[in-house]
Amino acid sequence: MDRKTLILSGTALAAIVIAAIWLYPPSSEPARAVNSFEECAAAGYPVMESYPRRCRTPDDRTFTENAAISGGTDEYGCPADLSFENYPAGEVFRGIPAEADFATKPGSETFRSRIREAMSQGVNFAGNYVLAEWGCGTACQEYAVVDARTGAVVSYGELNSGSGADFRIQSRLLILNPPQNLLPMPELYRQTTTDYYEMKDGEMELVCKRPALAGQGGAPPPGQNPGEFCIQVITPARNRVTGEVRDFPTPCDVPAGWDPVR
Repeated sequence: MDRKTLILSGTALAAIVIAAIWLYPPSSEPARAVNSFEECAAAGYPVMESYPRRCRTPDDRTFTENAAISGGTDEYGCPADLSFENYPAGEVFRGIPAEADFATKPGSETFRSRIREAMSQGVNFAGNYVLAEWGCGTACQEYAVVDARTGAVVSYGELNSGSGADFRIQSRLLILNPPQNLLPMPELYRQTTTDYYEMKDGEMELVCKRPALAGQGGAPPPGQNPGEFCIQVITPARNRVTGEVRDFPTPCDVPAGWDPVR
């Protein structure tokens, strides 16, 4: 092998080594266990000065600071970052749910079949609770929340929605009329609010309400009262073709081709 060939081969090898080091740099420190914004920041990883603040780990995971803890709120009075991970539940109850005790919430026995059916499926919300759901008409859902350990009905008659709910077994946050459910809905059904509830000390506590799709288009301006969008009252309406009269959950639920009966 002549000298020119050796020089070219050595140059090529050096280029490969440099490229490998540049693409896959050796770790200068052992990996640390990080599962929250606080742990990420404490480990010295970069914190982005956004609002709320975000911290990024070397393996490209991002953790968001809990705005509810830091005290920041948006123009509707909601914590700026309402996310499931910022409302973690405790240890998940893995046992067999207790029998629902309907005496703890008078009236809940009306829907005992639906509640018992949900209980038979096991815990699905906030660590040790069962969230039961049933329909109450067109674009109308009602809910009950039962403590799987004791059987106590902790919520009945307070929670309702027109576009479903979003919740997690490992989070205390419940979202009624979540934005992702409202996006494909006709404009008529968007005249509502997205309601955020927290399971706190064994009770469902309202965190805040945002106008439907706030910040995503189609929502009223911040200064408008979100409670004025659609009055929650049963509205009878008559079909223009058949003459049939039917009750709808709210005026917003009356579809095209039906006229409210005054």
